[in-house]
Amino acid sequence: MYLKPTKRRGNLAKRLATEKTETYGVVIMVVAAIGLLLWRLSSQTNGNVNAAELVTKQQLYIDSPWWKSISYLYGPYYVLLHGTYAIARNTWSLRLTSVIIGVLAIIAVYWLASSWHGYKIGLLAAGICLTSFGFLALSREATPVSSQLLLAIALVVAVDLVHRLPGFVALLVLTVFLIGALYIPGGVWLSLIALWITYKPIKTAFGELSSKLRLSVIGIGLLLLMPIANFLIRFASIAQLKTWLGYGLTDNIHAFHEFLSRFIHTPLDLFVHSYSDGTFISLGHLPVLPITYTALILIGILTYAMRFTNWRWQSVIILLAATWLLSGFGLISPLSLIPLLSVCAATGLAYMLKEWFDVFPRNHIARAVGLIVMIGVLSISGFYGIRTYIVAWSNNPQVKASYNNRLN
Repeated sequence: MYLKPTKRRGNLAKRLATEKTETYGVVIMVVAAIGLLLWRLSSQTNGNVNAAELVTKQQLYIDSPWWKSISYLYGPYYVLLHGTYAIARNTWSLRLTSVIIGVLAIIAVYWLASSWHGYKIGLLAAGICLTSFGFLALSREATPVSSQLLLAIALVVAVDLVHRLPGFVALLVLTVFLIGALYIPGGVWLSLIALWITYKPIKTAFGELSSKLRLSVIGIGLLLLMPIANFLIRFASIAQLKTWLGYGLTDNIHAFHEFLSRFIHTPLDLFVHSYSDGTFISLGHLPVLPITYTALILIGILTYAMRFTNWRWQSVIILLAATWLLSGFGLISPLSLIPLLSVCAATGLAYMLKEWFDVFPRNHIARAVGLIVMIGVLSISGFYGIRTYIVAWSNNPQVKASYNNRLN
């Protein structure tokens, strides 16, 4: 599964050179992500916003001041939005919060893929995520739904950290991410699943901490838990509770049919044929992900299934399936699956390259050709995704009609 480094990297100078190359790659990745997500952030829609973005802005003032926003669903998103919108109070700054979330999601994808398969695969995985049409669309729109991009991927990062580097920092990160998930509708279920997956390493790591560090983790956890607990106590209605639990079906008579339809359409929208039900950002009936990414994702998922006893693959498969299940209830966007699917694509890519390298263990030309061909194919798919969003999507008559509101 892993791409093994060559035996030639034996001396200190070459190791330092490799670390320096990796650092350059990470810097380029972050700069590219920021640049692409900020490019024509407001001018692409002529400074206009759609109805959902207008609601976001109105909700920002309803929940003012900033410290009041934390005691609501999507509280962390609105707290950050208070800061970004204060910069200029225009469309650009309103969308900046979603851009920040998008960049964090890209970094999370790189962290996982590089930890498991090496930094080169990590950079390609980040590129796959960044150039996906649906990711670009959601991470450039001023809606709290964009925070769902971090929901599953952040929990997998926390699971990975606790398993590989158990200690105070890992437990603190896990605590922050588990409680952060509670602020997103439906996130409570993913949080409980992640807690179940990491129960044994948490118990071991917690037992090795000093009393002071244990109290610190518990205290920080309780402090972060207080705002969402306050929300649930103050708005203890059936409707609010259903929203928090991620249940978005409205008609009980047709609830199962509605759930089944959304559950089936989620993979179809992503991979085959978009059915755009109003909660989905898409272009006509084109699938969100190109066929190249789809093939790598399927190979990655099959690889996970064949090695399901490994905790890494368990965490990805289980949280991916749980997010897919929650999307059927209507409050989790199918686009939130893209970062985790990019990690699956990274595993598929690592598997294919490993098989190719095993065929040519000593033929460096053949190995280089295989890598160049793969990078070329991914580059074409990435260019297609970027062009689909920047050119085709923004010039679509239905899209133009929907962005017809001005910020007051």
